[in-house]
Amino acid sequence: MLASSSPAVADLRVYFGHQSVGANILQGVKELGPTSGLRLAIKDEFLAENGDPLRKLENFKKAVGEGSRYDIALMKFCYVDIDADTDVRALFERYRATLAELRAANPRTSFVHVTLPLTMAQTGPKALAKRLLGRAPYGTIENVRRAEYNSLLRRTYGFRRPADLIATFAQGVDDRRARLVRALLERLRAARADARHLAARVHPGRLAERLRLAQREATGLAQRLQLARATAAAQRVQRVMAARARLFALSPRAVLARGYSLVTLEDGTLVRQARQLAPGRAVTLEFARGRAGARVESVTPEARGPESRTEE
Repeated sequence: MLASSSPAVADLRVYFGHQSVGANILQGVKELGPTSGLRLAIKDEFLAENGDPLRKLENFKKAVGEGSRYDIALMKFCYVDIDADTDVRALFERYRATLAELRAANPRTSFVHVTLPLTMAQTGPKALAKRLLGRAPYGTIENVRRAEYNSLLRRTYGFRRPADLIATFAQGVDDRRARLVRALLERLRAARADARHLAARVHPGRLAERLRLAQREATGLAQRLQLARATAAAQRVQRVMAARARLFALSPRAVLARGYSLVTLEDGTLVRQARQLAPGRAVTLEFARGRAGARVESVTPEARGPESRTEE
C-alpha cells in the first residue's frame, strides 16, 4: 500500500516538530524507504523544550504559522513532557485549542495527531525499596498519565493506520492534479477561441475592407487639412491688411494725402508755430508727393493762448 502511494506522497510537503524520539521515528522512515518504495519530503525541527509541553505547543504554532505551505503538519510530545504531577486534561485542552487555531489559519493543511510514548517502569532493588516505602517506582504513575493523554487524543480525533492516511493524502494530490489539468484545458480552449477570433479579424477580405476605410478616412482628413490651411492663410491676410490700414491712418502721410503739407527749417526742424519763422527765412514744404523750397515773405503770429504757453 505504501509503495503504490509513494509517487503522490513524494509531492507532499510535511512538517514534523519533535525532540529526540522523533529523530528515531525519522530514522525508521528513512530505513523503510528502500524496501517499501516510500519517499517522503519531511521538514523536521526540534521544538524547545523537553519538559515544557506548553512551550512546545507555542513553538509548533509559530513554526506552522498562517497560510502554511505544508500539506501535512504534526508534532510529538516526548515522554518527559508528562510526569506524575501533570494535569493531563488541561494539557490536552491546550493542545486541542492550539490545533483548532492552526486549522482555521491553514485550511489546506492536514494536521496529524501523535500519541505519547510510554517507558519501562523502574525495576530492581530501588523499585523494590520504593514499594516497601509505599512509593511508586518511576514510570508507574507517569505511564498512567501518558496513557490518559493518549486516550483523550484517540477519543477526540480517532485513529487511522498510516497506510490509510497516506492513501487519503495521495487521493488529495490526485484531485489537485486533476483540477490543474482541467484548468489548463480550459485555458487552452480559451486560447484557441481567441486565436480563431484573431484569425477572423486578419482575414484578407476584412483587411482589404479596413484598408479601404482607412484610405477614405485619410483622404477626408487631407481635404479638411487643406481647407483649414487655406482658411488660416486667408484670416492671416485679413489681419495684416487691417493692421496696415490702421497703421496708414495713423501715419502723417495720410494727413498729407488729404491736402496738408509739412513745413521744416533748414535743419529739418518741424515748424509748428508762425513765431518760429522770420521774413526771408528759407523753409521746405513737404507734400504727399514731393517737396518744394520756399522763402517766408511775412509772418503774422497768432495770438498767444493757453495752448501756446503750454508748448513753450
